[in-house]
Amino acid sequence: METTAADCATPSEGGAASQDAWTGAEVLGERFQPLYVAVYGCLLHRLFDAELAEELTAETFYRAARAVRRFQGTVGQLRLWLLRTATNLANSHYRRKRLWQLVFRRLQRSRPLMDSGEQSLDDSGVLKLQQVRVALKGLAPRHQSVIALRYFMDMPFEQIGAVLGCRQDAVRVRLSRALKALRRQLGLENKNA
Repeated sequence: METTAADCATPSEGGAASQDAWTGAEVLGERFQPLYVAVYGCLLHRLFDAELAEELTAETFYRAARAVRRFQGTVGQLRLWLLRTATNLANSHYRRKRLWQLVFRRLQRSRPLMDSGEQSLDDSGVLKLQQVRVALKGLAPRHQSVIALRYFMDMPFEQIGAVLGCRQDAVRVRLSRALKALRRQLGLENKNA
């Protein structure tokens, strides 16, 4: 079946599969830029490393290009599939410990701590951001993922569940545990509480 320009003009992000079903190749071709931005943004907010986020985004799209002919679904479903692939790639890097070393070194170079003297409000904000980044780095990968998807990608629980491969209830529980662990890392909560 040949696809016309009119057919590709207005795909919905989450409509019924029968009406909005596209082949993955069509979606990647027509919607590459917004899909790329979503995947890269998710990885950047998860890893805090632009080079590594670019590398894993490229790997995500490479894997998508290899498997895209088998995909039948909506633009929204493809987006979630790409985000899930990106999340799995990030988790794999954490498990191999390569990511820990790269993120730490690059984080140190990207925003060095102030040497001395009084700090302005901007400097204080930079230090707080660094503290949050270091605290996030200290969390388990499953906690990093749920925080990045919820707060940096502003995704609803249903979509986070689709990306992480779990139910909405499990996402809420994981997010609650992740925030509790983050508060502990930042020294805002008693570890025994």
